Amino acid sequence: MGDDKAEEVFCDFGKRLSGAEKLPEDIGKLVALLQKFSDFSAAIEKSYLEYEDRLKIASRNIEISSKELTTALRDLEKLNANINAMLDGLGQGLVFFNKEGVCSETYSKACLDLFDIDPAGKHVGDVLGFDPDGKEHLRAWLNVTFLQDTALDFDDMKELLTDKIINDEGRHIELDYRPLYGFDDHLSAVLLIASDVTDRVESEARLKESRRDGEKIQTIAQNRRVFYNLVKDLSAFLDTARRARAESFSRGDTNHVLRKLHSFKGQAGQLGMERMAGLLHDLETQLDGRSGKEFLSCLKRGLVKIDALLGKEIETGKNLFGDDFIETGNVRPVAFDKIRALETLLAEALQGTEKEAHIRSFLFENFIATKLFDCFSDFKNELRRLAEDQGKYIPEVVFSGENIPVDYSVYEGFFASLVQYARNLVDHAIEPPDKRALRGKGKALVVEVRAALEDGMLQVAIKDDGPGIDAGRMREKLAGDVLEDGRKYSDREIIQFVFTPTVSLKDDVSMTSGRGMGMNIIYEEVRRLGGSIILDSDYKNAAGTELVFSLPYKDEAKDAAHEVAANSEKKSEKETTRQKSRKQKKSAKK
Repeated sequence: MGDDKAEEVFCDFGKRLSGAEKLPEDIGKLVALLQKFSDFSAAIEKSYLEYEDRLKIASRNIEISSKELTTALRDLEKLNANINAMLDGLGQGLVFFNKEGVCSETYSKACLDLFDIDPAGKHVGDVLGFDPDGKEHLRAWLNVTFLQDTALDFDDMKELLTDKIINDEGRHIELDYRPLYGFDDHLSAVLLIASDVTDRVESEARLKESRRDGEKIQTIAQNRRVFYNLVKDLSAFLDTARRARAESFSRGDTNHVLRKLHSFKGQAGQLGMERMAGLLHDLETQLDGRSGKEFLSCLKRGLVKIDALLGKEIETGKNLFGDDFIETGNVRPVAFDKIRALETLLAEALQGTEKEAHIRSFLFENFIATKLFDCFSDFKNELRRLAEDQGKYIPEVVFSGENIPVDYSVYEGFFASLVQYARNLVDHAIEPPDKRALRGKGKALVVEVRAALEDGMLQVAIKDDGPGIDAGRMREKLAGDVLEDGRKYSDREIIQFVFTPTVSLKDDVSMTSGRGMGMNIIYEEVRRLGGSIILDSDYKNAAGTELVFSLPYKDEAKDAAHEVAANSEKKSEKETTRQKSRKQKKSAKK
């Protein structure tokens, strides 16, 4: 029965009941209730219609919202695709990693090329190719960086992470790290950004090489004498090595070769010839532990590249100094007024031999002699160059005593060998500035050069204020090898073994030291001159080391004066003899 029919029946029933004269009391209450039912029904109908309208409106809204949501999702997908395309187009590797170091499942396509591995779900240490120590450092970094109450700034923390790697293809990858914070302002993840900077690195390397070539040419131009000596001596060495035979090659020859190679390396480094120094260093390494026929064969193989490079360096010399610079040899500019003075003296000399001593003295002082302290220019330059290369404070060199004139050609090998000592000072004597400060020293190493002339001997001392030589450590190095069994050596005696071939306090070999040949080269040059050398060091008080040389003084002026004086005496004696002879003859005739 429909709603309208039901209402009609109830209304009719109510009228009939209301027309009765007498009704029971309960029936009267029922009638009153039924009379109100019509209003109740009308209210229900009205509520139903209003609800139905709201339902229709809501349905329409849902339909509209569904369409808008679909459209929004479609637009979001397009945006994501555009963003991914842009990120992939940049060529950067982008991937997040959490506090455990695990990489996210989402990453940019470039990661596959840059890292040579799919980073999804892998530890970032494995993605970056860290060794065990590197991974341990990364784990410690993660523990500190993700602490909620850490006081450290992320920019400071990321400085502790590796900022570059080289992948399996040899590409240079630059790394950067960005923090990602959650709604609670706590670090939730780190974004790793990897960029291929190989082209930039290679361009910078080419630019650096060009700059070094320019500096090398400038250094060679300013040091013609050193360059000429290197070219001449290395050419002669190559020629001798090519003709050497295994059956006549002794242990002494081996040490001679090692000294020569080490000396050549020092000269090449001094001139900025880094490729040549590198080849010589590699050859030293290859010769380590070899002897006899094996040593000679290895030497000849290694000299092939050195010979080829020497040819190129000779061309550089020809471009700078002329095609005949090797035949011309060392030259020295001379002031014109000195040449005129020489001309005058020679003209006077023709009038009598008594001028000979003056002429030779004048030639020595003005054309031959070099002030002693000027002979340390190569030593000073090498100290500066190596200190700058290693990022250390440049040592301060001070001179004291007599600036004695010397014939450089006599002492040339000795002064060239001091380049080896400069290399040792930079590697062993330069301490960190804070350590020097604790010992009451200035930031820069101080090297004092003293000179004096005593009893015909040239006394030269080189003293530094470094830490000194650890005699105890040297004793450990020498034990069971060089030291005689049962003999007790003082610390002063122990440190003299530094002049022995292959003895070094360094545990590793570098381009500048560690072979144990540098000090032996100096020793051999001093011995060649007929001099002596002694080493003193105060390691206990960190008061530095002093190297003292005693060399025969070669003074051409004095030698000439003595020679002239001796000749004059002989002439006087001859003249006296002639006069006596003439007198005797005259007496006999009478």
